[in-house]
Amino acid sequence: MREVVDVLERRGEERRNHFARAFLPTQPTPPQAPLALSLVELLAAVDRVLRAASRPDMHDVVPRALDVPAAIEIIRAVIAVRARSFLSEMIVHAREPWQVLSMLLGLLELAKLGELRVQQPRPFSNVEITPASATRDAASEAA
Repeated sequence: MREVVDVLERRGEERRNHFARAFLPTQPTPPQAPLALSLVELLAAVDRVLRAASRPDMHDVVPRALDVPAAIEIIRAVIAVRARSFLSEMIVHAREPWQVLSMLLGLLELAKLGELRVQQPRPFSNVEITPASATRDAASEAA
């Protein structure tokens, strides 16, 4: 046992003499020097950035009440005169988005009440509007 201890001590000394303990940690990178700009140069840079940035289009949003009852009356009047109409014909006079939306909501409300029938034969085609009574009459005549 003593011999093993002596051998290990000797090898430890040889190793200590062979490999130095001179570990040097890496030096941290020095901080960057602050920018040396004058106030005029700084303001000119800010001005260039602001000019290059695109400005979003700003507009005022004005709340408008939807006039669904008036749109319903217009749709009823058109359907009373013509047995078949198209949505594009109904909204041709509606110039504002709120008018178009009122007309669309009125049309959906009348369809929900069962006063008229709304159908679109193909995707993206014109919407056909007919009175529900005309649809029932045509179905009863066909039977």
